[in-house]
Amino acid sequence: MTDPQEPLDRELRLAMKLARDAGAAIMARYLKGNLAVESKGAEGPVTEADKAAHRLITRELSGVFPDDVVVSEEGEGDPRAGREGKRVWIVDPLDGTADFIAGNGEFSVLIGLVVDGAPILGVVYQPVGDNLFYAVKGRGAFAELDGRQPTRLRVTDEKRPERMTAVVSRNHRSKTVDAVLEAIGPAREITCGSVGLKVTQLVLGEADLYFHPSPKTKLWDTAAPQILLEEAGGVLTDLAGRPLRYNVPGLANPHGLAASNGRAHGELIQRVEPVARDAGLIG
Repeated sequence: MTDPQEPLDRELRLAMKLARDAGAAIMARYLKGNLAVESKGAEGPVTEADKAAHRLITRELSGVFPDDVVVSEEGEGDPRAGREGKRVWIVDPLDGTADFIAGNGEFSVLIGLVVDGAPILGVVYQPVGDNLFYAVKGRGAFAELDGRQPTRLRVTDEKRPERMTAVVSRNHRSKTVDAVLEAIGPAREITCGSVGLKVTQLVLGEADLYFHPSPKTKLWDTAAPQILLEEAGGVLTDLAGRPLRYNVPGLANPHGLAASNGRAHGELIQRVEPVARDAGLIG
């Protein structure tokens, strides 16, 4: 899989282990129907599985790397404040809580490591199916599907938007999403839950693009998927084509998301720009 002397090998091994361990804790509740759903108000639902995965991952990361900052969706506040220059782990312990509650299997565990505002390591794990995706900057992106041996991942080479496949949210379809798709004109759409799993559709070559025209995603939705997509040859930016940054104030991605195979990213951004401006997502 990796050379044990490679930089970040210890971090990668731990992140992969924690993703699988968190997945096991999630599945123990999923299979028993022990969801214990609560509301976080405007932030949506949270379950005991979210909380259990959060405790498991954050406790272990903080124990092994006590000098690092750990940001989790189920944590409190923004622990990055006053700790500039530190490595930052950014975790979504259960990405796709609505899909977990719905019982459709389209949820994942996301663990990313950020240095100087950019992701350098990411793990995306889908417990249903035992599908593990991972990447380290400069070392490529890989998948272990159904527990099998790792295979290297590459995005598609499709350059024509009208022949691309778009992956679309199963739970958050809106008029703005429809307007974005009309502007792009993809040939086909597939639906999927969880931001992490949408990006895996791109690195598996099942889709070519994913646009999320909303300010509601957070850093933990994108840190791990971003490095996975980049190492597979793709691009993830905001709707103005600007890089996402993880060392700026606030935990949100206020200008939406644009993920693609990178072959026509600039053209896609140009097509979507009027819609993004009308929606107030870019100035």
